[in-house]
Amino acid sequence: MSLEHGGKADKDGNKYEYEWVIYQILQVIKRNIRSFIWEPIGPSSDGIDVSVIKEVYYDYHQCKASNAGKDSWTISDLKKNNIISRWIDKLSINDSNEVSLVSPLTFKGLADLSDRARNSNNCGKDFYDYQIANAGKDTRKLFESICRELIGDLEKYTDDDYNRILSYLKRINIRQISNSTLHEMNISTIESLFLTNKDLVYKSLLTTLLNENNYSHPIDSQIIGDWLNRNNLQLRNLRNDSQVIGKIKLLNDRFKANYPFSKNEFVERNCYDECYKVVNKNVFTIIHGSAGIGKSGLLFSLMQKCEANQQPYVAINLKDCSPDNSLDTWSHDKLDLPINLVDVIHQVYEYQSPIIILDQLDTMRWTSRNYHESYCICREIINTIMRINENRTSAPIRLVLVTRSYDLEYCEYIKDITDNKLFFRFEVRNLSDDEIHLVIGDEYNQLNKRTKQLLKRFLNLKIWLDIKLKSNNSSRNFQT
Repeated sequence: MSLEHGGKADKDGNKYEYEWVIYQILQVIKRNIRSFIWEPIGPSSDGIDVSVIKEVYYDYHQCKASNAGKDSWTISDLKKNNIISRWIDKLSINDSNEVSLVSPLTFKGLADLSDRARNSNNCGKDFYDYQIANAGKDTRKLFESICRELIGDLEKYTDDDYNRILSYLKRINIRQISNSTLHEMNISTIESLFLTNKDLVYKSLLTTLLNENNYSHPIDSQIIGDWLNRNNLQLRNLRNDSQVIGKIKLLNDRFKANYPFSKNEFVERNCYDECYKVVNKNVFTIIHGSAGIGKSGLLFSLMQKCEANQQPYVAINLKDCSPDNSLDTWSHDKLDLPINLVDVIHQVYEYQSPIIILDQLDTMRWTSRNYHESYCICREIINTIMRINENRTSAPIRLVLVTRSYDLEYCEYIKDITDNKLFFRFEVRNLSDDEIHLVIGDEYNQLNKRTKQLLKRFLNLKIWLDIKLKSNNSSRNFQT
């Protein structure tokens, strides 16, 4: 089925596009997006099938179920279908706007170029020198072709031109998904969201979509909520779902297994009470400190205080469970949750103020297949919390991110998602003399100045105690 002519006249035969619109409806229900427009009108909407409305920008989608019998896309195909010219128009309107080619067919070369761009710094010349100039012949040839279409001949490029092509590539998405996979994904999502029979929900949403003139205006949660009420489609309530509550407990148990502190061995620090107060005073907190300073001990104390005060939380170590693909996919495949993490927490703890803890944010740089994608998912978590909290003013969902101070200072992705105006920064500092004295007793007074300084770091203190334990054959056992 060819979609190359587009427009309302072709919608009746466009099953692939219908599936994509159903997918957007489900994204609104899950609060992943605020709203979208199907078949927008206006001078800036030529050839656009779906406009997804983000916080301050649009993501313009063009659905192409086929390409004149071919099994992939090329630059010449995009040019022939006027896709590139439309991309330039949309990307130029706003420096944040994105464009997406949604198709069962692949364009691996361009998808790889976009991934390279997203995983680079913000200097276009650096991107070319280090990511393109030394790449393979096919990559260089494709880059030159896309540059020629988007801006002009590469030989005449200035630094500003390199920055512009980098910006364009970062904002071009190739969303390859087959019609059958998209349908199966929609049915699976419906099953996790609704108590009503999944096939009945799908049929009802499709019928309402096609028969009620839903073109060219924003479709948001209020409109969709009206559809659901009129058709008696009942959403699932996770608040009393014992299986989901059990899965949250399993995530926490898995997290605590990495930090084997026992209550008899753990020693409180003065900063722990302060941190708990800070976390509950602010919606977004980032805990940072140098390696080995004691961030794990602080997190263990934070979880203890939550449990003592019956405050719900979910803690995830990103080193062992790095986000990928999308928030929904990560939540389902790696966390074993029926819907995305934030919506689960929102539904299960609707009348409490739960805390989401994401530890070792900095490790995603080397544990993720695509760390740009991972940080985008973290950004999506932040945005979803902000949207949900608009209606949870008395019991907001709170987020705690944990990273090394070095990465907070120098990693562009972490700096970007932890905006100073949004996040409260809590730094874990060296142990005080009194805290060390409490652990090792009067022997601390006999140590030289250099040793005392070394022991101010938690990791060094732990190593020192382990060595002393072995040398003295003592029964003392302290962990932090």
